Amino acid sequence: MIEFHLTRGDFSRWFTGTIQDRRLADLAAALERNLLRHRALDIDHARDRLVDYIEASYRLGGA
Repeated sequence: MIEFHLTRGDFSRWFTGTIQDRRLADLAAALERNLLRHRALDIDHARDRLVDYIEASYRLGGA
């Protein structure tokens, strides 16, 4: 499921349009481009990085 959305550019589009977070969209777009360029990129690693980016951007309970 993650790979499907990464290869279509869905995350960067979602972060840009729906979330309206350009920085997060740029980070996701870099992952998407890297995946397309280097299919050897581990999908689990990409998913973990996306979670890290989201958590860093939207920490709950203070910084």
